[in-house]
Parts: sequence; C-alpha cells; structure tokens
Amino acid sequence: MRSNGAEANPATRTPFAALSFDLLGEGTALRFVARGASMQPFVRDGDTLTVEPVTTAAPRPGDIVFLKSATGNILVHRVVRRAADRVITRGDGSLLTDEPVPMSQVIGRVVVIQRGERTIQVSRAWRRVTGLVWMRLWIVRRVLAAVRRRARMWSKKTTQDLVQPFGRDQED
Repeated sequence: MRSNGAEANPATRTPFAALSFDLLGEGTALRFVARGASMQPFVRDGDTLTVEPVTTAAPRPGDIVFLKSATGNILVHRVVRRAADRVITRGDGSLLTDEPVPMSQVIGRVVVIQRGERTIQVSRAWRRVTGLVWMRLWIVRRVLAAVRRRARMWSKKTTQDLVQPFGRDQED
C-alpha cells in the first residue's frame, strides 16, 4: 500500500515521505490515510493508519510496517520474514514478496487501523497470526483469484449472450 511515495534520492522525496521519516525518526507517531489495494483485505483504501516508530524491538513476521522499499517507495506491507539485517515484506493482496530491504529502512509499525467508526488494534498477537496465516495460504489465494477471474469472464460472456438476441430484429 503506497503512502504518497518517495524517490530513492532523499533530496527528491515527497514532503509526506520526508515529514514521515523525520517524525518517526524523532519518536513521534504518525496518522495518515492509506491509498492503494496492495494490503487488502486487511488494510483497505481509505483506512486511517496509526504508525508508531520502530524502536528497540525489531519487526516480527506478521507485523505491518512502514518502510522505504528497495526501489525508494514508501510502503505499508507485512513482514514475511527477517534474514540477518534485512527484512522481506509483501502486501497482503499480492502473491509476490518485495525485494529485501535493510532493517534500517523499516521506520514504523502500524498499530491501529481506523475504518469508519471501527478501530482495529493491529498490535494484538492474534491479528499478527491471522496475517501470517493469510500470507502462508498464497497458493489458495492464487487459485481463488483464478476462479474469480474466470467467473467474471463467464458472467460477462453469459450476459452478452442473453442480451444480444433481444437487440436484433427476429426474422420468421
């Protein structure tokens, strides 16, 4: 999920990215409206996220983190695994993992998702586990996505077949 992106060169970062890095780096929490679909179904476009700085405790698999990706974009994605001083993330709505990034590029952890009147505490252990299970079921998600695509195609074709005869003049 993009958070109003940033360039790889710090001098060309967006004001949002620069301010976010500054605030989180100083230990101040951040709230913003998420945009994009990469974290669906857990984070939706338009949700308000509260991000706290990553302090001494390194992000754990299942945590939703605020980071600067290998391509220089600001992302909110879930930690899939850690390897030495790097972290590997993936959007909940994606089947592919992101490029590994240094732990130093992970500057925040999402702790609250505000969806309308509903407040979701992301920092609870069972929410992390739910996210991890979702990530591990990637093959099931892939099959479901293929079924959904085929159902849409079939639905469009069936609708066209039903509507088409009524639009033509019938010759008897």
